[in-house]
Amino acid sequence: MEPKGKYPSLKLPLRLWIAVTGVMANVQAMQCFFGDPKFLAERIYTQQPDQVTPLAARLFGVWILLAGGLRLGCAYDIHNKHLYNATLFSYALAFGHFSTELAAYGTAGVNFGTVAPLVVSGGSILWMLLGLRSFGNAHDKTR
Repeated sequence: MEPKGKYPSLKLPLRLWIAVTGVMANVQAMQCFFGDPKFLAERIYTQQPDQVTPLAARLFGVWILLAGGLRLGCAYDIHNKHLYNATLFSYALAFGHFSTELAAYGTAGVNFGTVAPLVVSGGSILWMLLGLRSFGNAHDKTR
């Protein structure tokens, strides 16, 4: 039985969106672990590329891998309240990270590598907040 909420038609598209962002995060994590860390300096941290070290790239990769795992888990079980909230928080962390790197620390420039994560995380936050009453607070485990 479908949980009744204000936006039940958002469930499948939201699940797919969360899954796509989870896969994208995992691909980015693999780039951090196995690729040249210069790609972070060239795409995101363009204002202070000397601060991007192999260690920083791997640390960024661990963070992205964790976020991707949360997102894939949430896409699978969107009615799990705790997983839903943790996934929503992962988008908030991403938004906060990229915002502060742009505005406060000045390490990132305004380019596709920073604007795209801000748009994706910001849009995901809004979409998940819309679905919070319908999906994130349900105790029903049906899909």
